[in-house]
Amino acid sequence: MRALLDTHAFIWWVTDDNRLSSTARNIITHPENILFLSAASAWEIVIKVRLGKLNLPEPPEIYIPSRLTMNRFESLPIEMTHALQVINLPNLHQDPFDRILIAQSQVEEMPIISIDSKIVLQWHENGLDFADAFHLAQSQNHTEFYTFDEKFVKKSKGLTDCEVKLP
Repeated sequence: MRALLDTHAFIWWVTDDNRLSSTARNIITHPENILFLSAASAWEIVIKVRLGKLNLPEPPEIYIPSRLTMNRFESLPIEMTHALQVINLPNLHQDPFDRILIAQSQVEEMPIISIDSKIVLQWHENGLDFADAFHLAQSQNHTEFYTFDEKFVKKSKGLTDCEVKLP
């Protein structure tokens, strides 16, 4: 199977972070699978490092290619067909990195290996905005999540141990 790693799945895999689901780990370790990291994920990682939101043991221009090689992951460039596919995506999520990954996944006909999507979809179906559900799921190992969205604060109560609150 060919599959596309999202940015968090890549980082969590190479850092052995326990937030990566066992399903994702099984897909990554299966010897017949070919896994890809999008250039968009590398771009997102560089931006997060530059903003101080992500610390890596080496500069990203060394760290990312070395981890691709160590894990036998392939690089997936952003092609024109990927960018044009974004027009066909529903407006569930506005994050440009996530949107290009979804478009690449559709064009290349391969699934995205991400956080546990079941919980994100369940929260979305129960009234959370998709982006809020996605970000809350990524924050499950944290104690606090700050937002300016009062509705998000109310709707997220009791979903996770991470307290969603206003600043």
